[in-house]
Amino acid sequence: MVKNLVDKIILDARGKAQDSLKKAEARLEETFLQKKGIIAKEYEEKLDAARKKIDSDMERKLSNFRMEREKEILELQNRLIEEVRKKIEEKFNLNLRDNMNEIIKGLAGEIKGKEYSIKVPETAEVEIENVRVEKDAGLKDAFLLEGAKWKLLFNWERFSSAVSGYIREKAGEYLFGDNGQKGKDRRG
Repeated sequence: MVKNLVDKIILDARGKAQDSLKKAEARLEETFLQKKGIIAKEYEEKLDAARKKIDSDMERKLSNFRMEREKEILELQNRLIEEVRKKIEEKFNLNLRDNMNEIIKGLAGEIKGKEYSIKVPETAEVEIENVRVEKDAGLKDAFLLEGAKWKLLFNWERFSSAVSGYIREKAGEYLFGDNGQKGKDRRG
C-alpha cells in the first residue's frame, strides 16, 4: 500500500510537473513571441530611420553636387564673358589709338565755340584748328577734354562703366544664347 501511495504521489507529482512544465513552456513561448515582436518592431523602426537618414544624406549630397556643378558652370561662363570683355577692351583701345584724331575731331565739332583743351598720350598725333592739344605722359589709350568748369575723360574704363551691363548681356547671349538658358536646355 505504501508503495501504491508512493507511486500515486510520484504519478501526481509527474502530472503536476508536466503541467507546470507545459505552463512554463507556454509562458516561455508567449514571452518569446512578445519579445520577438518587440525586437522585430524596433528593427523595422531602426531600419526605417536608417533609410530616411540615408535618403536625406543622399539627397543632400546630390543637391550639393548639383550646386557645385552649377557654380562651376557659372564660373566658366563668367571667365568666358571676361575673356570677351578683355578682347573688346583690346579692340576698343586699338581703335582709339588708330582713330584718336578722327574721334577727337568729331567731339570737337560738337563743342564748338567753347574754350577748352585736349590732352592726349605722348604717342598720339592729334591736330585740331583753334584747339589747344597737349601731350600728357600719364595718358595711355585715353584722351581728356578739359574746359574751365568741366572735364571729360575718354578711355575704356569710362566707356565700359557706361555700357558694362550691355556688354555682359550681349557677350552672354553670344556665348550661351538667351542669357545662358540655351546651354541649360541642352544639359537638361
